[in-house]
Amino acid sequence: MQNVATNYNLSIHKIVDTNSALIQFNILEKSLVILKVVNENDQQIRLLLNEVLQAGHHQASFNYTNLSNGKYIVRLILDDNKTIEIENTIIHI
Repeated sequence: MQNVATNYNLSIHKIVDTNSALIQFNILEKSLVILKVVNENDQQIRLLLNEVLQAGHHQASFNYTNLSNGKYIVRLILDDNKTIEIENTIIHI
């Protein structure tokens, strides 16, 4: 099975009965990938990835055990400054 992405995609799935989530995303070409979680004030809360990745499907886990209640946004930034931020990536804790 090939790891070929045909479009950019970013999704998040809370893991039941844990304080964590699985973040899945696609990139179309080899890129420096920055994946971070920000709060409603656009302050960085966690840096999940900051590395060069090959094109394809990728995932990262996010543990939010020590975060206070609120809205958090998962942001994917590629080395060409393309930012992917989808409304359904907001985490309500």
